[in-house]
Amino acid sequence: MATVPTTAELQDQRDHINETLVPSLVASNTVCLILAHIAVALRFLCRRMTRVKYEYDDWLIVAGLVFTTAVIICQFVGIHYGAGRHTIVTTDMTTSVKGFAQTLLAVEVIYQAATFSIKASILYLYHRVFFVSHRFTKLLWALVIFILIYSGVQGMGALIQCVPISANWDPTIKRHCLPIDAPVTVFAVCNVLTDLIILILPMPLLWGLQQPLERKIKIMGIFMLGGFVCFASIYRAVIIHNLTPIDPSYTDIQSQVWTAIEMGMGVVSVCLPTYRPIFSRMVPKVNNKLSSWNSGLSGRTLQEWGGGPDQIKSGASEIELQRRNSNTTLHPEEPTRPELGHTGMKPSQSAAFAHLGVLGNNMDLEEGRKAEPMPTAEKVGALVRGERWGW
Repeated sequence: MATVPTTAELQDQRDHINETLVPSLVASNTVCLILAHIAVALRFLCRRMTRVKYEYDDWLIVAGLVFTTAVIICQFVGIHYGAGRHTIVTTDMTTSVKGFAQTLLAVEVIYQAATFSIKASILYLYHRVFFVSHRFTKLLWALVIFILIYSGVQGMGALIQCVPISANWDPTIKRHCLPIDAPVTVFAVCNVLTDLIILILPMPLLWGLQQPLERKIKIMGIFMLGGFVCFASIYRAVIIHNLTPIDPSYTDIQSQVWTAIEMGMGVVSVCLPTYRPIFSRMVPKVNNKLSSWNSGLSGRTLQEWGGGPDQIKSGASEIELQRRNSNTTLHPEEPTRPELGHTGMKPSQSAAFAHLGVLGNNMDLEEGRKAEPMPTAEKVGALVRGERWGW
């Protein structure tokens, strides 16, 4: 909301006329925008490498990237209207205040769409990978609905905080404005809480995997990188009240910087868990261990890992050898599956788990469940050829 400054307030701006925050605004926006685009490009590269179909979480993160880009473009446009400098520096104060206020309003609305898309993407990824019960699924849906509601209310509130809407950038118009300090604080707290819940939600499930401790810690570490997004949202919630209507083009810049950081790093954090195929090909040590991890993985799972035909053939042979050594009898009429234990996962979910590198010979999300017999080489070959296999 624009306000006409008093003589004393104008004098204070003259005393600090050489101060500028433009470099920090440009740097943060540029770096975060580039990193976000690279992150999404690598995500789709991994999907192409593994020939896995695109899921809803992939398209949601694309939407998040589009909205993030729109927010950053608005902030760059704001620089043209004096963002990062004191209002008094501008040659045409009326035009500059109006232009900056309009871009600020656009940022407030588009930001809600960006954060919802990013959070919905990671929650859908959780649904695909960590499906353990209907209660867990209901919790994920409850989070999505809660985020959608408070994001929509906050976006609408930004538009109608002053009536008519043009009063947000024209202080000469007779207007009626709502108090915004309390609602802004409430919505900021909701944003922080949902970030924290999303961060800790998969940790008990990951810790419960029947995997070596070192491997579990590495997997959890990938997800814990989202903690920086939580820090960014907390810090943004603290400094968001620094905006003053008498000098908005200068006092709001810190908030804009951390808005770009929160969204950009949010996109990166959501994409990190999908980079397993790239890591497996770039790190020689991982490639050397790939053949030992192939047993217990389906053909599609191996492809998601980035394994080629040689690795798939090796994995199938090892599975057949283990079956013969254990004298396991497989009945054609009884479908079998890799030694995943009774996880309740669909094929796409087991493939998603393997995509994160958490499937092994003894992975079992539910303790006390006995693993079922392993598949034959013929079954694995059928999967590689694209034939469906009942679980």
